[in-house]
Amino acid sequence: MFVAWKNWRCLALAFGLAACAYQPATTLPELTLPDVAALAGTTVASTQSRPQTQWWQTYGSAELAQLFRELELNSLDLAVGRERLDQAKALRKQQTADNWPSLNVQASQRTAQQLGADERETSSGLNFTAAYEIDLWGSRSAANYGARISELAQQQEYQSLQLQLQANLAKSYFELIALQDRYTIALQNQQASKELLDLIQLRFEAGSASGIELSQQRNTWLATSATVLGLQRAVQKAEGIIAVLVGRESLQLPASSMRLAAVALPDIRSVQSAALLEYRPDIKLAESQLRLTESLLYQEQQKRWPSLQLSAGLGLDELFNSGGEWTASLIGSAAAPIFNAGKIREQINAATSDVTIAQLNYRAVVLQAMQDAVETLSELAYQKALYQVRAQELENNRQLYDLARLRYDSGDTDFINLLTAQRSWFSARDSLLQAKNQQLAASVNLFAALGVAPELAPEITK
Repeated sequence: MFVAWKNWRCLALAFGLAACAYQPATTLPELTLPDVAALAGTTVASTQSRPQTQWWQTYGSAELAQLFRELELNSLDLAVGRERLDQAKALRKQQTADNWPSLNVQASQRTAQQLGADERETSSGLNFTAAYEIDLWGSRSAANYGARISELAQQQEYQSLQLQLQANLAKSYFELIALQDRYTIALQNQQASKELLDLIQLRFEAGSASGIELSQQRNTWLATSATVLGLQRAVQKAEGIIAVLVGRESLQLPASSMRLAAVALPDIRSVQSAALLEYRPDIKLAESQLRLTESLLYQEQQKRWPSLQLSAGLGLDELFNSGGEWTASLIGSAAAPIFNAGKIREQINAATSDVTIAQLNYRAVVLQAMQDAVETLSELAYQKALYQVRAQELENNRQLYDLARLRYDSGDTDFINLLTAQRSWFSARDSLLQAKNQQLAASVNLFAALGVAPELAPEITK
């Protein structure tokens, strides 16, 4: 049995040379971000020490919370996202496995027959081999870091998808209950139109109403009937959209007991801290991609320097012969590039460009996030103001309709004025519902733009 004992000193020296490890030093591009505000010149103090990530709870709907739980459990899109997370974890573990030597065993049996002769040769062997590449310059360390960042980036991709689906679900839910309320009001409008049609029919038969008045009211009643049918179809379609989002194979939802009037309208401050944007998954993802490109650049740069490979073997010849002998070996090999026609240099240049692109992309993502936040805050402020106008409009049209009905019954006004007041009142009721739905959708868009619940005023209004 022969062992090259002095070679083990080389092995110890080689491991001592592997002390160089990759040290990430990412410096994010500097951006001065003011607090985002819907109204310029307004400042308020923050009232939240920790942003609320479960932003849907601010609406006070148990039905919506249940749908969000179903989304998390049954969404096929999220299931695919979780599989990709598991895949990224496996790839990270695959990469870090190179931190350890590879060990292999091989058993062999050889038989050779000389053609034209009776001589036959047989041999056998058992070999154990180990190989390890010394990470002299931290290239493998950088690859391990990149694998961890890739796993983190996949997690941020999942969070971005999750936020998008949550926003779609919340807006679809508000759209559904708004449609249900509009359908209920349309039925009431249809009933009121029919009652007025019956009244005019009686007056027409008594000779106190014209055929034109009767036909106009019949047109109003038919129009409200068509609206009822359209809203009924829209409710069914909205239910199907939500069922698909939450992964219900039946494509049906139980009847909702929630009314749009019962949904809380979050009273969101007009000024939000720019620090909230740090919770946006796309900003985190852009940062991770920048860190990943820097680690890849480092790996390309290390290709210019020598690499050191160690291998050790332990073998037994004549495995099936008691006279066999063990042989041990240790081999060290070093390789360095001498000429490659500038290939490594261009690989470094390409990787440098990737870092520059990632830096520019990070700046673009942050600026886009700022624009999204400002636009959604502005839209929310507009929808809040519009809702107040619609509420006043509804009250005014209700009073006008009541007055027109009284005057028509007493003979002080003609039918055209009553018909106009009736249509305006019907339209105002529907417009108010749509205005609240649009305000809710604007608040959801703001939550999606920030990635968390924004800072709220002390009170919640309904």
